[in-house]
Amino acid sequence: MVEDTVTDGKRIAQLLSSELTGLEARPLHRVEVTDADSDAMPADSGTLAYQITVDKSVFAAVQLYPEYIHVEFESALEETEIPAELQMDDPQVLTVTNGAQVKRAVDVIRAAVRQDW
Repeated sequence: MVEDTVTDGKRIAQLLSSELTGLEARPLHRVEVTDADSDAMPADSGTLAYQITVDKSVFAAVQLYPEYIHVEFESALEETEIPAELQMDDPQVLTVTNGAQVKRAVDVIRAAVRQDW
């Protein structure tokens, strides 16, 4: 059986949004996906898909690219442990390149919320 790997930026962003809105466990119960643009299309320069808020304050923005997404945090994740399979372009930008990495990205967001908020 062949498994498909999701590498489309828009689909990865949708998976992340679904994970974040579907989890009620602490501290993610305070997280919301806001300002979602359902018409946003991936672009080489990035396109804002939605914002992630914690207690109504902007925590991060999700940018769409053709084959990945960036989760751009409002503050650096210097104290947050980042799983090896995820990339940090800088201390504020997490790169998610496939659907399988979404769960790990949620773990990073959970840790960052605990740390900073």
